[in-house]
Amino acid sequence: MQNIIEDCLKPRLTESVDILTAVNILRSRGYEQDDLIAEITRLFYVDLDEYNLVMRRLAFAGVRYDGFAFQDDALAVGSAA
Repeated sequence: MQNIIEDCLKPRLTESVDILTAVNILRSRGYEQDDLIAEITRLFYVDLDEYNLVMRRLAFAGVRYDGFAFQDDALAVGSAA
């Protein structure tokens, strides 16, 4: 019964920017890639198609997570030279 009440109160994430914000927040709290989908769906109703699109865009753009924010690998490599 408790889960039903909690599920009704979960916010919906349907926009890319909202999903990316949630991913950034969860990553800053220490969630790894493998645990991210389980946690985000526990906290929110997530448009999984949009979530997958956001994650593919991040991977395609060469964006990695450094523990504080997403960074572009090309920029990180260029700044080290």
